[in-house]
Amino acid sequence: MSQFSVPLSSIANSLNLEIVSAPTDLEDIYIETAEVNRPGLLLAGYSEFFQSNRVQILGKAEMGFLSLMAEDERRKSLHALFKAKPPHGGAYPQCRTLPGDTGVCAPV
Repeated sequence: MSQFSVPLSSIANSLNLEIVSAPTDLEDIYIETAEVNRPGLLLAGYSEFFQSNRVQILGKAEMGFLSLMAEDERRKSLHALFKAKPPHGGAYPQCRTLPGDTGVCAPV
């Protein structure tokens, strides 16, 4: 796959996404690969071969898995994901709180 570099703001704007949280201007966060990752295995505790340089997408399967966890376990799993420092820099175009949660906001 060929390499490229595009600011996250360009992706967010082209998809008409509302930014609910960003640690810095999206112009300063660059996405450098077109490949994405679904981090289900990382959330389950298996981190070998995890591709942290890719945008991480949490879909229905990942969100469903997280919603079945106890709050402390869910926080631990999400901490492992954020600790891997994916390229979004902590910016989440869309965010929702998991059912029964008291403060963990997970990317949709």
